[in-house]
Amino acid sequence: MADPEPVNGTDAFGLEELFFSTTDERGFIRSSNDVFVRVSRYERDELLGQPHNIVRNPAMPRVVFRELWDHLQAGEGIGAYVVNRAKDGSPYWVFAVARPVAGGHLSVRLKPTTPLFGVVAALYEELRSVEAGVEQGGRHHTEAMDASAEVLGQRLAEAGFDSYDTFMRVATVAEVTARRAQLGNTDGHAGGHPGLAAFLDGELGSIGAYLALNRQLTERSANLVTLTGEASLLGFNVKVAASRLGSDGAPLQALAGIMQEVGLELVECSRALGVRLDSTRSALERVGFSIAVASLQNDMASTFAAESSDDHPQARESEALMADCLRADLDTVVDALQGIDANLTAAGNLVADLTRSLQTLYAVIGSSRVEATRTTGAGFFVALFERAEAIVGSGLDDARSISAAVAGFSRNRPAVDRAAMRRELDTPVPAA
Repeated sequence: MADPEPVNGTDAFGLEELFFSTTDERGFIRSSNDVFVRVSRYERDELLGQPHNIVRNPAMPRVVFRELWDHLQAGEGIGAYVVNRAKDGSPYWVFAVARPVAGGHLSVRLKPTTPLFGVVAALYEELRSVEAGVEQGGRHHTEAMDASAEVLGQRLAEAGFDSYDTFMRVATVAEVTARRAQLGNTDGHAGGHPGLAAFLDGELGSIGAYLALNRQLTERSANLVTLTGEASLLGFNVKVAASRLGSDGAPLQALAGIMQEVGLELVECSRALGVRLDSTRSALERVGFSIAVASLQNDMASTFAAESSDDHPQARESEALMADCLRADLDTVVDALQGIDANLTAAGNLVADLTRSLQTLYAVIGSSRVEATRTTGAGFFVALFERAEAIVGSGLDDARSISAAVAGFSRNRPAVDRAAMRRELDTPVPAA
């Protein structure tokens, strides 16, 4: 039999196509879909029962596979760019999303299209070079992976990612979102369960808005910490200076003491807001990954339906497995989104408290400025109080902006009908 024509990188399959496979806990293939069979250039019976690394490409850094297995063995899902090798030796790139399932693991792969793909391809060359250098020096491959992991961490930090987890969550959302945007809802690629697809597509779009909102709020809350700290310090300085005026400075000293005390309370409240928003950011990254994974798996259901129409023996079994995953993912996503909404509500309450305290502080500063104009020898205090008014006024602008942003976002959040989507998941996807 003649050798098959070589496949050519990501041109080997279309954007609308998805790979699927399951393995046992050791990584031996239990099932695969038609796209995987075609692009890998193996016959189906050549894949079944074989270790998944039958398609491993030597150009792939070991450290990425270590990340993959560490996550799966910890019971966590993971996304990664992977370059595989077909039976004829040709490379092909995928973005793989893998997760644990009962008795093993499940993986869905798509065609990578975002700018992150090009960056990662170059990075992998560097990582593999590092590993090869260590291995050629006679050291164990675990040492090679450790050296490679250090370089990976450095490169991710340079790109603004604090960990591989953060990177892979962002990359998963980016790749799935880009695919959905390019495919749209045409040609039957709107997802296996339309109601769930509409919900997930909406939430994918909202994640970007959530993160943009959170960045804005985090910047403003950090600004509030700085501003309230400055106001409190000014209060302390005025209090010390007013004490030198003797009895004439007593009213100013008392007002400055209130200014310092309220300022310190505001610093703590602003810090609490920052902690709340940082927690929201982390939760958003996690739920964004879950939403993207569920969206990808829902799209995979359409592929299963099409393959089952060709009397594919594994398709219905795979579709049932995916439906089980989607039920669990739906609960995870809805619960997480409700938690995030509650977090934002709590942040809104903190901001309301901040606003009231800032208004009180602004009034105290105004009274202090008036008092300074009446006190002999206290004329120079007026400029300090004017500076304090400007600081607190800016803080009020930040607080009001945060409050308006949270309220506006909360008003635009659609209601989630979890029960309806669960009923939809109980209905098999019809064959196209």
